[in-house]
Amino acid sequence: MLLCGMHTIDHETLRFDLILYHPYINTNDIFLFQVMPISLNPGIRTLILKYNAFHTVDASFNFYSELELVDLSHNGIVSVPPKGFKSQRNLVDLRLNDNKIGELGTDTFYGLRKLESLELRRNFISSLPENCFTHLQSLEVLDLGKNRISDISPDAFVGLSELRVLKLDDNNLNRIPDGLQHLTGLAELHLSRNKIRIVPDAALMLPSLSLLDLSSNKIEKVHEKSFQELGNLRTMKVQDNSLYEVPNTALAPLNSLEILLIGQNMFGRLQKNSFAELPQLKKLDISGCPALTHIENEAFASNSDLREVVISSNRQLQVIEPQAFTGIPDLERVDLSNNQLDHIPPSLLQWQRLNHFQVSGNPLHCDCANFFLKDVIYTIVNSSETVRVVRCWTPLHLRDQDLALLQLQCDVTSSSRIQDSDLLTVIIVASIVSVFIVVSLLLIFVRLRKSKYTQRVPVKDKDILQYEEAEPRYVSPYLVKPNVVSNPYHETMVRNDHYFTTLARLDPAFNPHKAGLGRPVDQMFVNTSSSDSSFEPVFREQIYSDPNLPAHHAVGTLIRINPKSHYEDPISIL
Repeated sequence: MLLCGMHTIDHETLRFDLILYHPYINTNDIFLFQVMPISLNPGIRTLILKYNAFHTVDASFNFYSELELVDLSHNGIVSVPPKGFKSQRNLVDLRLNDNKIGELGTDTFYGLRKLESLELRRNFISSLPENCFTHLQSLEVLDLGKNRISDISPDAFVGLSELRVLKLDDNNLNRIPDGLQHLTGLAELHLSRNKIRIVPDAALMLPSLSLLDLSSNKIEKVHEKSFQELGNLRTMKVQDNSLYEVPNTALAPLNSLEILLIGQNMFGRLQKNSFAELPQLKKLDISGCPALTHIENEAFASNSDLREVVISSNRQLQVIEPQAFTGIPDLERVDLSNNQLDHIPPSLLQWQRLNHFQVSGNPLHCDCANFFLKDVIYTIVNSSETVRVVRCWTPLHLRDQDLALLQLQCDVTSSSRIQDSDLLTVIIVASIVSVFIVVSLLLIFVRLRKSKYTQRVPVKDKDILQYEEAEPRYVSPYLVKPNVVSNPYHETMVRNDHYFTTLARLDPAFNPHKAGLGRPVDQMFVNTSSSDSSFEPVFREQIYSDPNLPAHHAVGTLIRINPKSHYEDPISIL
């Protein structure tokens, strides 16, 4: 295994870079540098000495005062002597990752006034004493992750007014470090994979912070005023902790929060408006919660700006109520994979607006109620988005079959095609309007029908029957002198002479015996004009009786002739 070396010259800027490193660790290789080389060009600006066998930073560095980037990672460096970098006044980037540095002193970084990035990742540092970074006035990025830090002095960060990123992840911290208030310009704070249990009040007085990572700790409680000074926070990671409920009150001041990762916690139910205090939230991840079983209606109703929701790998989650995502018009990406869902409510989402959807890994029951998912899958795939295969779990004869390839006999209603979440409202409104229209039409019809039967039709004077108290008389042209016969039944009816004359002309062939009504009991003949030479008898109204009965038992029918027809109209039973 040979040493790899490269010496480059930038002719425009007269910049000299030297890269001397071994690509694989091999302590038996005789070509590994044991000490810092001193015969290099003093004008070099980049020096990378990775994967060698240095144990310390010696005085050889004093020969290279023009260095801007130094990478001593993956060496065996145990310590950095005080003022070991005092000559590197132009150094901007120093990388000391993957060494064995155990402690830092007040003068460890003496002289590095222009240093902007310091990486000490994967070392053996256990504590940060006071003023250990006080000489790094221009430092913007400090990476202390994957060490053994358990104690941080309240004055450890004094002088780091320009610091933007602080990484203390994967250490042994059991509480939020003191002294963070000195980092007035801090934008990112990484405290994941520690042993923090409580986030106390006023522990994070960082008004410029935009990212806070508290994931993979043991946090059980977040005090109500813990995040009171984080008004500019955009991203919060609190997944993989021991929270038994969503800390709504503590989250209230985070009006600018856009990304919240809160999965792998212990809450078992998301109630209505669980994230009510986060109006600007755009991405929400609630994955891997071992106790989560139920998501109620309107759980995210106050988060109208949501664009992406990930609710996956919750192995106890069996129910997401149909209106859980009500009030989220711009939701584009939804992941419901690897839960315990056997049915997905058709009205859960506005499916036609999604450009990403995952539901694989659930024990789905493939029936007509879930068959609409076939349309959803095809729609998403057609928009050039990858969708993992969705397989049936029940019924048994369909187990492991691809839902997108099933052919079920389902009508439009039962298959629940892609529809808007407000379809139910549209149906209700349409039903009410339809009922109103039908009722209105029925009322109009009834009124018209009633008016038809009650409407008075005007008739000519000569056709009017006039009823008086006097006994009825029948007019006939045969008699000059009226012969009035008493009506034993006291019927009273008087008719106009012109009326009977008109009837006679219209129905001259009337025969009172053609209906088999028997003989007439009473009849009247009146001659209205002695000079009339036309003597044709016309029966206008007669009383008939049964000829088989005695005269004093006679019961007959009064017959009225309709002048416009040729039938007899019985009008009363005498």
